[in-house]
Amino acid sequence: MKPKDVPIILCVFAILAASGGFAQDYWIGPSAGYWSNAANWSTGLPGPSDDVVIQNGGNYYMIYVHLDTSSSINSLALGGALIGPHYSVLADSPLAPQLISIATTTKIGQSGIWTVFGTANVGSLDNSGDVQVGHNGTLSLLNQPNGITDVGQYAIFDVEGNFNAGGRSAFANLTTIESGGDVALANGQTTNILPIGGVLTSSGELSSFQGSTVQVNGDLFGDGLAFVVGQNSILNVTGSLVNAFSIGLFPGSVAHVGALNNIYGGDWQDHINASGFGAMMVNGAVTLGQGQSLDIDLDNGFVPVLGSTYKFVTFAPGELSGEFGSIFNIYIDQTEEWKVIYDNADGYIELSQERRSPPAFC
Repeated sequence: MKPKDVPIILCVFAILAASGGFAQDYWIGPSAGYWSNAANWSTGLPGPSDDVVIQNGGNYYMIYVHLDTSSSINSLALGGALIGPHYSVLADSPLAPQLISIATTTKIGQSGIWTVFGTANVGSLDNSGDVQVGHNGTLSLLNQPNGITDVGQYAIFDVEGNFNAGGRSAFANLTTIESGGDVALANGQTTNILPIGGVLTSSGELSSFQGSTVQVNGDLFGDGLAFVVGQNSILNVTGSLVNAFSIGLFPGSVAHVGALNNIYGGDWQDHINASGFGAMMVNGAVTLGQGQSLDIDLDNGFVPVLGSTYKFVTFAPGELSGEFGSIFNIYIDQTEEWKVIYDNADGYIELSQERRSPPAFC
């Protein structure tokens, strides 16, 4: 070996070391196809040394890759910038759930949609698109102990199954939901959140559905889309709930909060049907103001009988300050209307269905 060849050889070894010997394997198959078909991949069926890339080049509205076999890969990049739109979808089937192991990073772009019905074990997850954990599915973050602390702009997490990091909920330290971001928990999920710094700030949407429970150990501040507590679901906030945009409470739902500050611009939607209504129980002070509205929604054509009452907010006696600035859907029909009763002495706000007052004539 000539001395002048040494730097060249060392350079080659450095490049190989930097790449770790991993190769990119691109989806080149049709708009819909099976993962197990080696012909759908640029370098054949993906394996442990492959960095898998599934990205719609714009020829199709959607590329759908059906994960029909268990697989182990190094990394996954699904989708990219949302242009068109042109989506890239990876999903197994609830009838044939699969196991996928991703040793390092999983990056979901804005146009990426990943649905897990089986088991996915990944090193870390960076989501700018849509991640769905289906009923009985499990998504585990193995090298991301703090889980998801920030839900980025327009990122979606739709969780019906088990989403964990380091043996805890992947949202255990959730601290921010950015504008357009969406966290929805369903199918009886229970998630305990201890936000970094003690405050969970949401400019997007935080929802619980189908008997799920969200527990925020700290304050919850919302200046974005909404807090939605679906039917028979629970929201617990040990500190203060500050609503600057929208709260939606559905029949059978309960929100327990330390204190409520429905500040200027905050909208309160209470849904009522034959099975019940949404309620909030406040341990401390309730602050309302002229900039807030109450929207009363009767679902599924439900019409309550005359004289029905719905005590939708309870609080410590004497802790109420202010009233809703405006009431939407106050008239039930041509003869009946809602009356909002503010009882500070007994500690509640109640909706009472009463006959409409006759019009005044000059």
